[in-house]
This record gives sequence, structure tokens and C-alpha cells, in this order.
Amino acid sequence: AADGFAISYEGHECQWNGPSWPYATSIALTALARHLQGDGAKGVPDATFAELLAQYARQHRRTREDGVVVPWIDENVNPFTGDWISRTIILNTPEMRERFAKERGKDYNHSTFCDIVISGLVGFIPHADGTFDVKPLVPREWECFSLRNLHHCGHLVDIDYTRDGGLSVAIDGKPHSIRAMPAEEK
Repeated sequence: AADGFAISYEGHECQWNGPSWPYATSIALTALARHLQGDGAKGVPDATFAELLAQYARQHRRTREDGVVVPWIDENVNPFTGDWISRTIILNTPEMRERFAKERGKDYNHSTFCDIVISGLVGFIPHADGTFDVKPLVPREWECFSLRNLHHCGHLVDIDYTRDGGLSVAIDGKPHSIRAMPAEEK
């Protein structure tokens, strides 16, 4: 194993000393969201979270041999080139190519991407008592966003934001305050 930071296409296909791993990145983004949404969190603008999430989302693609870019998530990606390292190592190593399927890592979607969008960017934070908060981490320049039909404790939640109208929440089609599930509806 290499010492320190390295991007290598030799040795084991699952190296942790340089490549970007979707799962590890999702853990870091979730932690950042929780910090930013916490009481008294200062110093990092909400736009930073959205920028990091967009950068992360841009990683989820691969350029096929014919030049077409397709949605893709795999095990570990070269942060400089966007190449999915494990896939390349497997394809370029005859004994590994025989042992593993060509697309072994395709749809390696344990990265919690949807959770980061719902709980981080949109800011839906559920609580054990059935209530929830909404603390979006979207840039101020955004005109609007909407999350519809989110299932929560037997109810459908809609979260909408417009720059002019602000944030609104509806539960089962009825408007509610942001910290939102009335006891009688739990």
C-alpha cells in the first residue's frame, strides 16, 4: 500500500488513500448539513453546502467508450479525472476481469444521495416524536424549490419555497407551521 495521498491504478482496486468514495463523501456532507442546521452554527454560508452537493452530484457520471456521458455511481473515483478507479483496474487486469463482472460497481448507490438532498438541501429533519423541522440549505439566489409527497409517519408532506413567498409546508394538503405535525394528526 502507498503511504500518504496517492491516486494509483496498481494494487488493490479499493484504495482509500486518494480516491473519492461516494459513501464517505455522503457521510461528510451529512455531517456538514447537521452542523449548518444546528443551533448557533456560524461561519459557513448555506451556498457552500449547495456547491459541495452539486460537485458531488457531478461525480455521478461516466463517459462511455463512444463518448456519451451517462449517469453512473461506482466505488471510488479519481478526483482529478472523474475515472472510476476500481472499474478501470478490473477492466485492465485479466485475472480480475475474469473474476468480476464488468460493471461490478455500477449503481453502487449506498451513498445516501437522496437523503442528502431531502434532509440537507431541502432541510427536512424528522424527529422521533413524529414532528419535523425544515431548515433548508439553499443559496439565497435560488428562486424556488419544491419537494412533494414525502412520506412521513403515515402522512404526505409537501415543502415549497419561493423567494417572494418564503417557505411553506403542507401535510396531507393542509398548510402547517414549519415545525409541523400536530399531536392529533400523529
